[in-house]
Amino acid sequence: MDETKLTGALPNMTVEITHGTSDDGSAEHLTIHLKATPNLQSALPLFGGLLQLPFMLGQSPFTAWTQATQALMAPWANLAQLNPNPWSALLTDGFLGKSKK
Repeated sequence: MDETKLTGALPNMTVEITHGTSDDGSAEHLTIHLKATPNLQSALPLFGGLLQLPFMLGQSPFTAWTQATQALMAPWANLAQLNPNPWSALLTDGFLGKSKK
């Protein structure tokens, strides 16, 4: 079994991430082990607002999808604002040259 282990020490918590594959190579696993000292309550400030994420998704999943879509489409939306009609450049004489009549 091929396995990679990463361990990090934070002020009140030790984080261990293990990634590996099964002996026959048919499966892959990822394990995240959190060990808080003296308890998990003391490590809560390390997570900040991340602990609220499941509750926010449960309350308004459409808002989460909307925000994700807006983030993905932001470059295209900015381009569309800069040039609202991209085809207008193709129709001008300056771009295609003078048309013969």
